[in-house]
Amino acid sequence: MNSPHYLISTDCRITVSATNAVIYDLTRETFREISPAQGQFLLTLHKTKVEEWKECDEIRQNWIKEALQEEWIFPCPETFLSSFPGLDFTWKSPSKLSNAQVESEILSQHIVHELDLLGTKTIQVLLHSKWTVEYIRQLTSYFKDSTCLSIQFIMPYKEEITNIDDLEGIYFENPRFLLAGFYSAPFDKVFKSKSSNLRIFFSKLPFTALYVPTAGTKTSFVVNYESFREAQQHNLFFNQKLAIDKRGDIKNSISSSKSWGNIHSDNLSQVVSTQGFQQLWRANKDQTLICQDCPYRYMCTDERVPQLQDNGIWAHESDCTYDPYSGTWNSEHNTLKHQRSNG
Repeated sequence: MNSPHYLISTDCRITVSATNAVIYDLTRETFREISPAQGQFLLTLHKTKVEEWKECDEIRQNWIKEALQEEWIFPCPETFLSSFPGLDFTWKSPSKLSNAQVESEILSQHIVHELDLLGTKTIQVLLHSKWTVEYIRQLTSYFKDSTCLSIQFIMPYKEEITNIDDLEGIYFENPRFLLAGFYSAPFDKVFKSKSSNLRIFFSKLPFTALYVPTAGTKTSFVVNYESFREAQQHNLFFNQKLAIDKRGDIKNSISSSKSWGNIHSDNLSQVVSTQGFQQLWRANKDQTLICQDCPYRYMCTDERVPQLQDNGIWAHESDCTYDPYSGTWNSEHNTLKHQRSNG
């Protein structure tokens, strides 16, 4: 008998915690929060016969109806069950780096070239002092022959920037200039240019607040196939990231106090290849205390630096903004802070 079975769609992943459950819709790049009972039921429903649930209670009937409407599940004839083996969530990258933060004082064409050799996709330039459009244009010129895909500038706000035509002019000279961020601004605002792909954000926060390590928030969550694969074995914030400060120190992030070498005396590729530098890359949430019980763990870009314990498990010294055991968010957070992360 070719009776239909319910299958969870291959592009939907469900995580369940004590107080919450989350459906990752990897195709639509969205997520939906549901009750843990509903999440566990949908997991139980997978590969069971449709006829088994025809007489179930009204609550479960409604859950099935909703799941079918949202395309989280679908009925599949028994003879075709083997045609849906599931997706391979192994993550691989052809490059050694994905993102780099470089303070403007140290930026040079040589550093851009070294980052290109590592396959860096996004380079974020951090400015701390007064700047001019011509200075931005000069820094951008270092990327003339670069292979990176996205150039971002984070700089202090100044009143003259109310007209962004000059910045758009730089974009048209180098279309990889995709993000301009202004901190210590008198207002919070995020917008995208109508005439270019340039995104701009203004934040009241000072630079130190923007880049102090903080826990993830809903505004920083990333849902897609690539990040979900990556999160299975890696830390979504630290993996394949690097920072070079104005002294030339090579670090895991610009706010980190640990230096793994210096660009003036060490080979960048060799530093990045060391086990020590890459240790945080492998600090995935499934191996981190508390995080391993959180339903958001495969979309969270938590900036806190985890510490490796003697038992091989990672742990954070500071609390997260979300408590997976009570299902509550315990602090207010600035939604603009995280607009800079994924240009």
